[in-house]
Amino acid sequence: MNPMMAQYSDSLVRVLGHSLWQATVVCAVTWLVLRLLPARRSNWRYGIAVTGLATVVVLTFPTWSWLQLDASEVAAPTGSDSPMAFDQSHGQDSIVAASIPVEQSIEHRSVSISTHAKLRHPLVIWLAGIWLAGAMAMLVRGLVGQLTVQAWVRQPAIRLNVTPLELLIAELRRALGLRRHVRVMVSPRVSVPAIAGILCPVLLVPPAMLTGIPLQQWQIVIAHELAHVVRWDAIVNLAQTVIESLLFFNPAVWWLSRQIRIEREACCDALAAHVCGQPILVARALVDVAATVVKESSPQPTGISPTMLAFADPAEGGELSDRVRRLVDPDKTPRVRVSWAGVGAVLIAIILVAIALQRGTDLAVRAAANWM
Repeated sequence: MNPMMAQYSDSLVRVLGHSLWQATVVCAVTWLVLRLLPARRSNWRYGIAVTGLATVVVLTFPTWSWLQLDASEVAAPTGSDSPMAFDQSHGQDSIVAASIPVEQSIEHRSVSISTHAKLRHPLVIWLAGIWLAGAMAMLVRGLVGQLTVQAWVRQPAIRLNVTPLELLIAELRRALGLRRHVRVMVSPRVSVPAIAGILCPVLLVPPAMLTGIPLQQWQIVIAHELAHVVRWDAIVNLAQTVIESLLFFNPAVWWLSRQIRIEREACCDALAAHVCGQPILVARALVDVAATVVKESSPQPTGISPTMLAFADPAEGGELSDRVRRLVDPDKTPRVRVSWAGVGAVLIAIILVAIALQRGTDLAVRAAANWM
């Protein structure tokens, strides 16, 4: 294998391995900070969760630079091996020795790098290949989901009277200061109201919800969905999908991303309560809509999750209860859920990666010793 490719593969695997403990530390700090903030600080909580995920991504760049610098120091020749180095005390003989052709020095350096690459464990190459295959599969899955949602939007809409909803949207757009036009589309593909699209958002409404839900509750539901549009949440959700795809092996990243979605829904609930005036009505609407979804929901297509639409399903019992509590008692600190199975998986992964990195370090030291 190309020595340069082997070096990059080794650095890539090491960066991904270091991201396990780095993300775990970021998760711990995020968890501690979120436990101190009450529910009424929803925007702060959301910002902290987003900052945590962004920190994990940003840390990969200095880690990569540090590993590349370390690798170059191992492969670089010492001053005594440089063709321009000579000792004045040796006089003419040293000058003659210093006149070794540059090509010979470069050839010696390439032999050193090749020897170092050959001593790398083949597992490093396999791990890099497995990561690339997994990341590509996750990215393709996300792309297919986005294209599927766009296909839903392009399909002919069911001809039903949605004029009352359009009037509500116009009224709430003025209240929220939203300038972008939001189109209403009745789609049997969704089981809960959701926004699709970024620049030209479309409110997808399930036909089963058009009957039996009072107009006042529709006002709350639409205010919540329009809050996502005002906040440009679809862009953040798209970035989350890319990060989850590239760091799919990291349970800490998935926890941070899930927490971002929880805090995002809480922010939109709070904004809907501010526009509609009474938080208790928003909480009641959440419960009623969830009950309707449980009765009338249809299975989503394979590979399509609520995250593809950028919104969480309010029918999930644990998250629904948490959202209701935040609205009813905003001064109370919400419970931040941590999966012990996820914690165990992170610890096991860190141990395995530490062993692999230690073995790789031993090989690198051995290669450097042989070169010297």
